[in-house]
Amino acid sequence: MAMVADGLSVTLLVMLALVLQFAGSGAQLTPRNITVGGKLGWQYGVNYTTWAQKNAPFFMGDALVFYYHNKTIGNVSIPHSVLISEDYQLVSSCNFSKAIQVGNITQGIKGFRFNLTDSKQYNFACGIGPHCKLGNMRFAVFALEPHNGV
Repeated sequence: MAMVADGLSVTLLVMLALVLQFAGSGAQLTPRNITVGGKLGWQYGVNYTTWAQKNAPFFMGDALVFYYHNKTIGNVSIPHSVLISEDYQLVSSCNFSKAIQVGNITQGIKGFRFNLTDSKQYNFACGIGPHCKLGNMRFAVFALEPHNGV
């Protein structure tokens, strides 16, 4: 039986390969501040799954910084938020029943910082309207334990 992988599943496979490759390298990293989406920031229409793949690996101690602004189209203000969930399947289908908001609609103006404190998978999404599903505003990262070279 053939299996079709969604973008987040492919991301996790790529991250696992990077983990295996990096584990034997003996490299020591200092914590980084990583801007989600790079110069584009946290906005509708960016493929954050691809962004996460290109910026992996992530480590405990790193911080993801979300920059976002309310955009106005006509007379309508379009805000963003940041949600996190332990449940990968729910986030990948943009179901936020078990998600918690970690960044509200105003925090991204100055940059909302989320610290990767544990070695585990983190699943993020925008909880505003169709931004998760139609705007690709969702991604997962896995934070690795820093390798101490021992």
